[in-house]
Amino acid sequence: MAPMGFNWDLADIAGVLDATRSASRGKPFWINEMSGGAGMLGHSAETGSAYAFRRTLPPTANDYKTWNWLGVCAGSKATVHWCYLEERTGPEAGGMGLVRTGGELTPRARGAAETARVLRDHSPLFFDYLPQPPVGILFDPDNSDLLLAMEATDQLYGDAHIGINRAVWKSDNFVKFVTYTTLDALAGLSVLIVPMCLTLTDDVAKAIAKFVERGGVLVAKLVRVTLTGEVLIS
Repeated sequence: MAPMGFNWDLADIAGVLDATRSASRGKPFWINEMSGGAGMLGHSAETGSAYAFRRTLPPTANDYKTWNWLGVCAGSKATVHWCYLEERTGPEAGGMGLVRTGGELTPRARGAAETARVLRDHSPLFFDYLPQPPVGILFDPDNSDLLLAMEATDQLYGDAHIGINRAVWKSDNFVKFVTYTTLDALAGLSVLIVPMCLTLTDDVAKAIAKFVERGGVLVAKLVRVTLTGEVLIS
């Protein structure tokens, strides 16, 4: 998890944690590769040779406190930093690490250690904790694939999810992501949001209808709909 490298705000971080917790289906999950130092902006495939010269600022002790406590609130059980020592070679040389190459402790390393100590000392309070979000977002990879085939990019589908996730975050709620194969996750939800739904199978539509019949609130972004076999195409 590298919030600075991807310009994530707290809502985006929470969304990534929500998606991971939803995918774990009740199993323990943790944060992997939390940036240990100054990282890269963007991806090497996008920026080419300039990748090595586009660095973020190093995280601060307060960043680690915020990110780790947000992780705890989202149900994460551990954090793995990338990495302990700064990289020595390649485009990441001089960055990524909590500790300088020569072994010198940095303020961020001390801050990360202090945050870890507090979390460890109080772990009995939240070790078995998992949030129970009242809001669900329906996600289907086939929608992403269909849009990619139509437009040569699935950016619109991704942006729709990001925007809705930010709106839910601003309402002070976590999110449960529901897929077409995890419809049992609708149980316990009060609101289901369906962004940019391009395909909807009959069994999914019936499950959503039952959710509404039980008193659930449905917020859907749909355009023209026609019926082809068992599939609704918007």
